Amino acid sequence: MEKQLEQELVAFFSWFTHQYLSPHAVMLLFTLLIMKTKGGWQEKFEVPHLVLQVLTRLSSKDIAAAIIELTKHRMLLVEVGTGKLAPGLIYQLVPMTTVVARQTELDAACENKSNEAIKVNLP
Repeated sequence: MEKQLEQELVAFFSWFTHQYLSPHAVMLLFTLLIMKTKGGWQEKFEVPHLVLQVLTRLSSKDIAAAIIELTKHRMLLVEVGTGKLAPGLIYQLVPMTTVVARQTELDAACENKSNEAIKVNLP
C-alpha cells in the first residue's frame, strides 16, 4: 500500500508541475487519497459528506466545486452512495499514472495539430 501511495504522489507532482488545480481540489484529492489508503486501497469507497467537511475544513460549496474540478480533469469518478446513517458519495480515484498518460497523449496530439497548422500556413 505504501508503494502505491508513493507512486500516486510522484505521478501527481509530475502532473501538477504542468497543470493547474485549485487548492480546494488539491485538499480534497489528498483527503480522498488518505481515505482510500485507510480503507485498504479499495477501488471504490464511500465517504459521508460531513466527514469530508470536517477533514478538509472546506464548505459544502467548496467541496462540490472541487469534485467538479477533479471530475473535469478525469481524476475522480463519483456516484451516489447508499449509506443509511450518513449518506455520502462513492468515490473512485483514477490512478494518477493514467491521468499523466492521458495528458501526455493530449499534449502530443495538440503539438502535432499545431505543427500541421504551421505547415499549412507556410507559403
